[in-house]
Amino acid sequence: MELFVLFIVLIISIVLSLFVIHSNPNSFTNRLFVILNATIFVWAIINNLSLQATNEATALLWMRLTTFFAVPQAVLVYLLVQNLPFDKRLVSKTQLFLLLSISSCTMLLTLSPWVFSNVVLTPTGYTPVIGMAMPIFARL
Repeated sequence: MELFVLFIVLIISIVLSLFVIHSNPNSFTNRLFVILNATIFVWAIINNLSLQATNEATALLWMRLTTFFAVPQAVLVYLLVQNLPFDKRLVSKTQLFLLLSISSCTMLLTLSPWVFSNVVLTPTGYTPVIGMAMPIFARL
């Protein structure tokens, strides 16, 4: 059932993205929305895979990738909110560069043992063991 719901949500997301980008492909806001939808699309699939993991190594990899794709979602939501309802980019190039630099470093950090150091098998499935850099990730 979970896979069916995921599939329906992903189809709706694709249709919505196509509608938005078709309405005004030159709009910075519309492009941000489509990119946000794409990252949510990838994140949802990876998140589902993390729940279906059959061993510790794959569970840890999928959990790290889940947090990896959560970072650009936060940045894209911020940019989208800053730019709505305008079509042109309102964020300065300096601010955009700073956001992209910080988010890139954070994304790399999520792939390291510093955010999730390991996973343990519990009765409900694999649970991540929080690393010492999780507070940094949580603040961003």
